[in-house]
Amino acid sequence: MKRFSSKTALWMLIGILLIASFFYYFFIRQRALKTGEFETYTVKVQKIKPYISVSGDIYPKDAKKLYFTTSGEVKEVLVKPGDKVKKGQLLASIQSKDTGNSLKIAEINLNSAKTRYNQTKESYETQISQLEQKIKSIDSQLKKIDNQIASVKEEIKDLQDALPTTTGESPLKQISELTKTLTSLNNQKESLLNSKKEAESTLDSLKKRKKSDLLLASYQVEQAKLSYDQAIETQKGTSLYSPIDGVVLFVGYEVGEEIGQGSSSTSLSDSSYTQQISKLSSSLQNSSEDNFIVVAPEDWKPYARVVLDQIDVIKVKPGLKAEAFLDALPNLILKGKVESINYYPESGSSNSVSYSAIVTFENSDKNIVSGMSAIIRIFLDQIKSIAVPITSVRYINGVPFVYVKRNNKFVQQRVETGESDDRFTVIKSGLNNGDVIVKDVSEYLSNTSISNSGQSRPPFRSNTGPRPFRTFR
Repeated sequence: MKRFSSKTALWMLIGILLIASFFYYFFIRQRALKTGEFETYTVKVQKIKPYISVSGDIYPKDAKKLYFTTSGEVKEVLVKPGDKVKKGQLLASIQSKDTGNSLKIAEINLNSAKTRYNQTKESYETQISQLEQKIKSIDSQLKKIDNQIASVKEEIKDLQDALPTTTGESPLKQISELTKTLTSLNNQKESLLNSKKEAESTLDSLKKRKKSDLLLASYQVEQAKLSYDQAIETQKGTSLYSPIDGVVLFVGYEVGEEIGQGSSSTSLSDSSYTQQISKLSSSLQNSSEDNFIVVAPEDWKPYARVVLDQIDVIKVKPGLKAEAFLDALPNLILKGKVESINYYPESGSSNSVSYSAIVTFENSDKNIVSGMSAIIRIFLDQIKSIAVPITSVRYINGVPFVYVKRNNKFVQQRVETGESDDRFTVIKSGLNNGDVIVKDVSEYLSNTSISNSGQSRPPFRSNTGPRPFRTFR
């Protein structure tokens, strides 16, 4: 019996609360509305954190887009989207007969160029060495002849000095024979000097020719090496290897498919991060063909490429905080910042000037798929200004109005609005500090004879960039 009384008391309490709520709404509150007793707001200067909203698409940071760099038939595809891969792992390859032949020809040409260089160098070094030995031999002979000439001259002098004390023809005959010997030695010396001069001239000419011919042969080796290296790179272009540890997001090749020669892989390691993601984003969105493979880090962080108009671009700067709300994942909020802004206008309609910006995010989610669309809020610098609740502004044909109290009644007042946050809108003109306005214009209009046409929020201005040609995981 006691338990029954407790339950009855509980139900009675609930009934009393319902009746009280009904009485408050239909009598007290409605009476207040009908007598003009609305919730008001006193206009004042306050700090707000405004933001702008733009649309964009989510892509993986540090993703690598890989192409074959030569033509041929796809021989094998070893991965599929979602596969985890290691750095250096083979992903796919093509068969190209021209590539193999070109590499062999380039290797033959390089070996031939090296052989010609070595033969030229060896030939000149042999000739130069022979000439240097010849000159050395001539110098030795000249030294010997000089000694003989000196000895003969000395003998002639001795004989001439002895003539006054000697008689007969013998000394004179000896002097005559020695003179003939001296003449012969001088002729030999002159001949050797001419041979030396000719050998030195030939040696100088050989050294000059050696320098020019070896320079030419070295240039031919360098050109052959470049051709060989290019053939090696082309050969490498028949195979795609993962440049990182990560996960495959997209595969655009099938076995047996004929592939034309494409551009080289999107190389992201040799450029700045801003250039990297701009390059990848542009290629993903604007590719007319899907012949490539995309690999990203397994725990990749997202980024978005957004487009700003000429009004917003002067307000946004790198480092500003941002949030992204994905259409497909409404309960997820990505938090990040503006990474960079391209201040050169994008090509497009002459009536609309736009600028691209990159927003990167620190958190992610396993359910995010590359290419998902999102609304990105970019939070501007905090400002201090006269501001009113968003609910107090009414837009009629895009023109903002508020209801301000004048002479104990509310009248419609046109205003000029500025930036907004989640709660307040900046008023640039039309209101003064201390003015009293209707706080909730929808509530006011629903309980008066004034037509409730128009909007309580400004129409969303979407800055929409190019859409991707496909969405891939």
